[in-house]
Amino acid sequence: MFNILKNKFRTYRQLDSSDCGITCIKMIASHFGKNYPLSYFQQYVYKNKLGVNFNALKQSAAHIGLSAKAVRISTDDLFRSVPLPCILHWNQNHFVVLPPQDLTVPAKGITIADPARGLIKIDYEKFLANWIQNASGSGYAMIFQPTETFHTTSPVAENNKSLIELFRYVSNEKKRIWTIMLCILLEASVALSFPFLTRKLFDAGVIPKNTAVINLVILSQLGIFMVSLTARILRGWQLLFLNTRIIQRLLSDYLTRLMKLPVSFFDSRKIGDITQRIADHDKIEAFLTSGYFTTMLSIVSLLIYTIVLGLFNLKILGIFMLGSFIAIIWIVSFLKNRKRLDYQRFEMLSESQTSLVESINGIYDVKVFDSNVFRVNSWNRLQVELYKINVKILKISQFQLMGSIFFSQTKNILISLLAAYAVVNGELSIGGLMSITFIIAQMNSPIENLLDFLLSSQEAKISLERLTDSRKFNTETEEYDNKVLSAPNLKEHLKGSIQFSDVYFSYTGNASGFALSGISLDIAPGSLTAIVGASGSGKSTLLKLLLRFYNPGKGAITINDANLSSFDPVQWRTACGVVLQEGFIFSDTVARNITMSDESANEAQLALALRLSLSEEFVDQLPLKQHTKIGGSGIALSSGQKQRILIARAIYKNPDFIFFDEATSALDSTNEKLLMRNILDYFKGKTMIIIAHRLSTVREADQIYVLKHGTVVETGNHETLIANKGRYFELVKNQLELDIS
Repeated sequence: MFNILKNKFRTYRQLDSSDCGITCIKMIASHFGKNYPLSYFQQYVYKNKLGVNFNALKQSAAHIGLSAKAVRISTDDLFRSVPLPCILHWNQNHFVVLPPQDLTVPAKGITIADPARGLIKIDYEKFLANWIQNASGSGYAMIFQPTETFHTTSPVAENNKSLIELFRYVSNEKKRIWTIMLCILLEASVALSFPFLTRKLFDAGVIPKNTAVINLVILSQLGIFMVSLTARILRGWQLLFLNTRIIQRLLSDYLTRLMKLPVSFFDSRKIGDITQRIADHDKIEAFLTSGYFTTMLSIVSLLIYTIVLGLFNLKILGIFMLGSFIAIIWIVSFLKNRKRLDYQRFEMLSESQTSLVESINGIYDVKVFDSNVFRVNSWNRLQVELYKINVKILKISQFQLMGSIFFSQTKNILISLLAAYAVVNGELSIGGLMSITFIIAQMNSPIENLLDFLLSSQEAKISLERLTDSRKFNTETEEYDNKVLSAPNLKEHLKGSIQFSDVYFSYTGNASGFALSGISLDIAPGSLTAIVGASGSGKSTLLKLLLRFYNPGKGAITINDANLSSFDPVQWRTACGVVLQEGFIFSDTVARNITMSDESANEAQLALALRLSLSEEFVDQLPLKQHTKIGGSGIALSSGQKQRILIARAIYKNPDFIFFDEATSALDSTNEKLLMRNILDYFKGKTMIIIAHRLSTVREADQIYVLKHGTVVETGNHETLIANKGRYFELVKNQLELDIS
């Protein structure tokens, strides 16, 4: 039954560790006759680093016309009454598909379609251990029913041309490719002469003891060998240059596009998933260096030697082709399992890399809480799982190798036997025997190269799918270009007011958890506006909407009555000077951390930024002053020094709008007061929005908006809000312990 099911139910693999849910939806849609690309669901369904929940899966299904219902159900009801296929919540952190199958006798085993492992059969006890999630003996499932919309909607075409994308890079190096091709043809042409020279050596030289012929043949072989060696060296150098340029451009394009993708793309991926894609480039490199062009040489050589062998003996050629065909079938039969294990290995490497990066980045907390053993053990557990996967890969490789060697050696023995009998029977000369032996040895290598090519092309294809996955998502600029036909001129609106009109926003993409609800703000041009509220009230979220990191779910944000979404997000951010809570110090010089550019710094503006941000004194004490390297691989800075560098970065930009999110939270009150006075004086007349917990920062604001649970609960200036004795009054009282009755 399992074999029949394998032929009927098509499975797909998740590209990232958090893609299991949407990959299951893809399998369900495919079963009902519609094949959607995974990127289609990735763009329209909210997914965080942990993946999706049932609610997001329901939205995903509804988007393509599938009616979905999540149920909590017993095992008996699952096997008897639930229409298949359905999605199961697996091991409390994963989703799998239960395909159509006969479940009347579950003790015989149950087949599941796992996005991480493929179609697998497990025993009944293991199924229960992974699916049952409580003492009542029930688990969670999602059942589906196609609607009329599903049948009438045409799916988006899927682009499976990852290797073709690679050839697009290759085609840009035509001169080097032609050089490599000429070298390949030269090597193959030279190789053609060796069998005939070998036969001549024995039949006309060794056997009749003609030294003149022997010397001539040996000299000819030496000359041909030198030509072949020269061509091989030239081909090697050209391949090195070609490979380096292609890989560099490929990774550069990936990083360039990655930097242009919206923040939501990074929200849904672990850092290990992203960095492992780059680390996977070695498989692409192997495919280019020892795969593609080597295979071209192998094919040309194989064709030439096949013709030559046929001229010597057709029976021997037939045995060689049959043995090689069987060996190829043997190798190909393992490719699916290799592909499945490669996906698992990628996922485990991603988890391992994420764990290692987190342990290093969080080293202070690891030491403070003495959790080094816990962190190492967590990493070791991942290594054990990785080891198990590597063992499985090794087993398959050994089976492939043993089978290939067996068929190859059996073929060689049969050919040797047949050739020896041909010599005994007078059908073949000694020279012919030696030539055939040489030809077979030369033909075995191209066959092995072709088999290696099958494996390397599969691995390269998987790596390219991951590396080019970012192309399936619109960059921020592309989204802007797709929506706007005639954008307003941003410069004409820089002096206008900022307005939020009944704005709603949810990180999960649904109404179950709004981070902002019905927000309405009116920020006058040139004013200082403060946003205050307790942690989690939505202050930082509001700023992220204003910076176009996310778009409102409902309502509108306008700049001088023009919708913010009508402006190019890159140009808009260029007009903004921002200090975020998550502000980052890069491993570079102080100057470049402030200018954020390779271009020569405006020394006067840089000095001004350092002075106004109160960074001048501590920067002058650094070994190389503003040219001192700081950040992860440089001199460590205190939290207060980091914040001052971030503020200097905003000042140096000299923007039209200034947005600060807890920009001075790490400073002492004296330095904070002095720094804020510098900033307010320097940016006087420009629109400023300050988000702060410490209310001493916002006293001078022209207007203050108080947020609570994502809504505006109060508006006014400091004196008015204190007099109202509302939410703002409580916040001030708790912080400053004002004696106000």
